[in-house]
Order: sequence, then structure tokens, then C-alpha cells
Amino acid sequence: MLKYTLKVLIPLTIIFLVSCAPKGVSPVPKSILADLDEVRSLTAEELADNKKVQNEYNRKQELLKKIAVEDIAEKKELVKEKGVVEKAKKELTELTKKILKKRRKKLLKAEVEKIAESLKEGVTQKEIVEILEKL
Repeated sequence: MLKYTLKVLIPLTIIFLVSCAPKGVSPVPKSILADLDEVRSLTAEELADNKKVQNEYNRKQELLKKIAVEDIAEKKELVKEKGVVEKAKKELTELTKKILKKRRKKLLKAEVEKIAESLKEGVTQKEIVEILEKL
């Protein structure tokens, strides 16, 4: 049976290979770069398009440089303003601390007076203030 299968299979393989082979043989270039020898010059329309693209690119570059200069100037100005704001914040915190100290002293005095009235004994105001400040 193998004999008959080979008799049929071999001619079919040969027919298949012959039918798949290309009909005409394309010429093989001597080098891959042989096609690049033929360089055509650009048309007037293509040159104009190239010039437009170059001009647009140059305009955008100049615009970016201008924006960068403006950004640097703004950044310097903001740094100066930041210094002023930080200084104002420090002054504000100092003033707030002073105000809180004054209010605390006023509240202590009021508390001392209330305690002194309720005690009405030999305890001095200084001793009461010291005790309240410890709290």
C-alpha cells in the first residue's frame, strides 16, 4: 500500500511545486541602494510647503523662548512676593501670641479677683497667680 501511495504522492508534489513557482523572474539589483541613485528634485509646490513648515517651526520656537523668558520673570516676582508674605505671616503669628498673652493675663486677673473674694483670707494675689499659671 505504501508503494501505491508514493506513486500518487510524488507526482502530486511535483505538480504543486511547479504551479507555485513564479512565472517571470524579477531582476535582482546589484545593491540595495541602487534605487536611491535616482533622486528627483522637489517641485515648487513642495518647496513652498517645506518653507511654510520651516517658518511655522521657527515662529513656534521664538514664541516658546518668549514664553520661557516671561515665565522666569514671573517666577522671580513670585519669589519676592513669597518673601513678603512669609514675613507678614511671621509678624501675624507674633502679634497673635502677644494678644493671646494679654487675654490670658486679663482672664487670670479676673479669676484671681473671684478667688480672692471667695477666700477673703490671707492668701495674696501673687500666690494665686502663680498657682493658676502652673495650671
